[in-house]
Amino acid sequence: MPSRVIAHLDLDCFYAQVEQRRLGLGSPPWTSTESPPVAVQQWDSLIAVNYAARPAGVKRGMRATEAVGLCPGLQLVHVETLGEGAAEGDHDRRKQKACLRRYRQASEEVMAITSTHGARCEVASIDEAYLDLTTEANHWLSSSAAQEPGRLLELANVVKCAAGVAPELPEDAPLLAGAALVQRLRDQVQAETGFTLSAGIAENKLCAKLGSACHKPSQQTVVTRKGVRPFMASVRLRDLRGLGGKLGERLRSATGLDSETKCAELMRVPLGDLQTALGEQQGAFVWRLCQGIDNEEVKINLKRKQCMSFKSFQPLVASMEQLEPWLTSLAGELVERLLDDPSRRPRTLVVHHRGQLDEQHARNWQEGRVAELTKTVSRSCPFPPGPPQAASIIMAARKVMLEKVTSPFPCSRLALGAGDFVELPKGPDITTFFRPKVEHVQSGTGVEQAVGSVGPVADTISDASVTEDDDSSEEGKAPECVPNCSLREDCTQHASSPGVEGTNGGAVIGSASSGTAMCSTHIPQTPEPSRIEGPVVAQTAQGITGQVKGCGNPVTDGPQRTVDHETSNEAVPSGPPDAGAVASFHRASRLHFLGTWRERFEVWQKAGESGMSLVDAGVRDTLTNGLAAVQNEEEGSVWAHLDMDCFFVSVATRDLPACEGSAVPTAVTSGVGPSSEICSANYAARRLGVNTDLWSVERAREVLPSLKIIPVSEQLLRSVEATWKQVYQLLVAACRGCSDHVLMRSCDEAALQVVGVEPARWAEMLRQAVQAQTRCTCSVGIGPSQLVAKLAVKACKPDGMRRVHEHKVPGFLADIPLASMPQVGRSFNQKLKERNLERCSDLLLYSKDTLRQWFGVKGETLWLNARGQDSTAALLPAHRKTMSAEMNWGVRVRDRQGALKILAEVAQQLAERLQCAGSRATHLTLKLKIAVPHWVEPFKKGGHGECDDVSRSVALPAASSDVSAMVQSATRLFDGAAPEPGRLRGVGLAARLVDEGSASASTAGGGQASIGRWMRTSSGPSVSKAGSPPAGRGASHAEPLSARSEAKPGSKLGAALQRGARRVSDENAAVVDLESEGGDVVCQFRDQVPCPVCGALQSQDAAEAHVNSHFDLPGLPTEAERVRRSAPPAAAQPLRRKRHRPSEPMHSP
Repeated sequence: MPSRVIAHLDLDCFYAQVEQRRLGLGSPPWTSTESPPVAVQQWDSLIAVNYAARPAGVKRGMRATEAVGLCPGLQLVHVETLGEGAAEGDHDRRKQKACLRRYRQASEEVMAITSTHGARCEVASIDEAYLDLTTEANHWLSSSAAQEPGRLLELANVVKCAAGVAPELPEDAPLLAGAALVQRLRDQVQAETGFTLSAGIAENKLCAKLGSACHKPSQQTVVTRKGVRPFMASVRLRDLRGLGGKLGERLRSATGLDSETKCAELMRVPLGDLQTALGEQQGAFVWRLCQGIDNEEVKINLKRKQCMSFKSFQPLVASMEQLEPWLTSLAGELVERLLDDPSRRPRTLVVHHRGQLDEQHARNWQEGRVAELTKTVSRSCPFPPGPPQAASIIMAARKVMLEKVTSPFPCSRLALGAGDFVELPKGPDITTFFRPKVEHVQSGTGVEQAVGSVGPVADTISDASVTEDDDSSEEGKAPECVPNCSLREDCTQHASSPGVEGTNGGAVIGSASSGTAMCSTHIPQTPEPSRIEGPVVAQTAQGITGQVKGCGNPVTDGPQRTVDHETSNEAVPSGPPDAGAVASFHRASRLHFLGTWRERFEVWQKAGESGMSLVDAGVRDTLTNGLAAVQNEEEGSVWAHLDMDCFFVSVATRDLPACEGSAVPTAVTSGVGPSSEICSANYAARRLGVNTDLWSVERAREVLPSLKIIPVSEQLLRSVEATWKQVYQLLVAACRGCSDHVLMRSCDEAALQVVGVEPARWAEMLRQAVQAQTRCTCSVGIGPSQLVAKLAVKACKPDGMRRVHEHKVPGFLADIPLASMPQVGRSFNQKLKERNLERCSDLLLYSKDTLRQWFGVKGETLWLNARGQDSTAALLPAHRKTMSAEMNWGVRVRDRQGALKILAEVAQQLAERLQCAGSRATHLTLKLKIAVPHWVEPFKKGGHGECDDVSRSVALPAASSDVSAMVQSATRLFDGAAPEPGRLRGVGLAARLVDEGSASASTAGGGQASIGRWMRTSSGPSVSKAGSPPAGRGASHAEPLSARSEAKPGSKLGAALQRGARRVSDENAAVVDLESEGGDVVCQFRDQVPCPVCGALQSQDAAEAHVNSHFDLPGLPTEAERVRRSAPPAAAQPLRRKRHRPSEPMHSP
């Protein structure tokens, strides 16, 4: 039976229906051909045409005069405009801008009705929405109405189906139930608003959206399970999302297919050929797309996440002087919309900018090829503080355009958006830093970031409809990027050439990236206990066939019966975990294993586990003899990078018979349930489209029903660790016993400095030794730098070796995408593309100074990397600064005692890690996951679901690894945050470690000053360097002056004390910090705090106004002028909040 029931709702010619209802043009239903012909006009073009006008040949995008010539009775209605002459009906695009408030208000009417039906609703645009009806459909099937004899058969006979493939019972029963529910919803919308809408019902969003367009207007279409393939075969490539831009160009270039070609032609192209042409990830993405496979979830977002005001310019705006009047108009409209919702405040201002139009822009828009329109660049900044004001928005937008947009002029379109909304707290924001307790403020369902961050606004919703003034690419797109880059390009595979030595024991396939294939947002993996007890095993693991030898891992063969995650009997915790549950969770957590592996490895190293004690005698002798044979002192120093091939799967399957090993598509998963994550997949599975992007076992089964799964267990994790210890001893032996030449990069990768041997023969000998000892394959890349070696190993995986000689480095790197280089993420990659920098060869045209001027320090690093050189930081392992322990699975407590029980266990885990590593903590941060209002159990049962992140920090009295001290401090932080225990879904503690090289390492709170430490005022005065915040001691660390060392006469310290003694009484004595080094020493008194901006001491009464004065804009009233505080607020710590996605994990770094 279908695992999901997804509906796509599409309002028919929505703008035209709104205008017909407003003006009384005809009677409902307005989509009837008997209605008068109506078209909505914006300037001289049509943006919506009703169905009565279409038989005459009137189309969207047509000129108004041309349309009237085709249909003399056509009634044209202009959209509302703002600006000079708008009130008189003089629509002049040179003086006015379009306003879509009529359509927004009408859309909100419809969405309000939709939200009453209980389904998960995702508003996709002003006239489209997705519904997840899975739960409702299952409930309907169990109702008395569905149990009536012949009811389902009656539905099967009346529904319209895509591709003419009728539903089959009982397989398609949930889809029929969904159709009945959608029909009820459509009837209600039409009865209450008069609007008609079309709908598509299918198992996923892709097929539902395509299906809703099959029988328009005012009808609905069901895409049955067996009808997916024939239906997709008839779809044009241009109608598939994600195939615009560069990916679409590469696909058309590789296959010779154009945008009008049907998917049936693309279905004939084998998956392997697509992966060869487009890369492993993108090839699989395109293959799944044309097959109708879509795993994207319906995201609840009924509350609008972005308000936007926009204007398209014709003629184009050529200067800031020409743009200023429009900035004023856009900012004014944005303020008006923000004031309509006074309960929320945006934290991010987004500027969408479109430059010179492409030659085919008008034609592409008229024919609906949205993906091929001229691209819009988005940039963001913090929203100006205080109430929304046009002047501050204009100033911020102007700064963003001039500093962050590469070519601001000419400008063909500009939009200002406000997003990242939070609910307004009671009272001014700044006072929350001074109150002893910070009240937890609940936000809407929008995605949140840390307060004051400049991060992107995810999943934003544009207010425009599908018009020329609505680039659909701006919907659901994060700022700082250009659209149509949903997948990160894989590293190009390079064939062997002269000067490049290489062998490959398998197909040349690059390692899978961690980007997202079908989902608009990446869903990382969340750890889940792999033990499943009692009746759950019988329901979710019927296919268990045996145990993997050596690690005791159950293996399940597919296909396996799908278990509905909404109705299955998988246990959901209903109370606090049992004693020791946190430790048990960590032992079985793959992410915890990866995050803490280095600590255990370093302890093992320090314990003297050197030599080859874990290596078999035969392998040791072979390696020793081989090293002697490959020695060549004339060879210089090179770098090698060793990477184990699909390490977890290799360890889990190495004891299986050959017919069941690497040749069989296999994946290691977090469990055996349908919601368990894909942790690792072997290359046989990757070639058939299974990778970690599919996220869950259920989705992987849809792509490859025969997939064999092996759940993670504690035994497997220990086996992986034992295997890597063997590999490490082989690596040290291969480097002639010099452990300094082996740099551990992860639990399955290492960089090695190779000296005095023939590199290619040495690498083959090492690979053979690793395989003989561990029965797992590895790949080795060799180059003159770590970077080249790492890129070389990507090009020879799996089970291969490749060497790139120094004189061949430029040719090897020339075609490598910059996205594959270190420190190049999505945002930085888009900035590079804006300057037409896409491959390493593009950087060779510019000097280091130029790149540094454009991109800062990253530009200099990129300049080095493009020439095959390592940055200094790459030569040394990162120094650990923090350590953490967290628990975010199965947390369902009822009271404070249950929450503190989990907190104590998490503190115990952190203390054990600190003691094991010989470290001490100076600061402690409490991290809580609090369920959002109307929280629902996530797809992954026992997971944390959609939560707000709340964190609190405190300096420990003294650097320590004692569990009791941490529990005591963590409890105070927990009580200060005062969360509602029943909504607690995750608990974590993070420790800032002692910097042994710091002068104040022994003192908690020492180190670099921060605004958080400035906010923590002590009960007594302290002394710090002039012009800088104090060292950060709280009241508990202050000592009487008599207890301190005496200051020498004539010193700066002594002079300061003498001046302070003449000015203060004994009750207000100064506290002197003797650890200050150099600089002037000043006294801070009991009622004073230093400003974090300028360092000036201010009384607590005046501190707020003084800080705000640094950020008030010219010409605007200052905070001090707007409000006066009557009582000095007490000190408190800042509250940092961030909204996490339902499946985003919290794991130990």
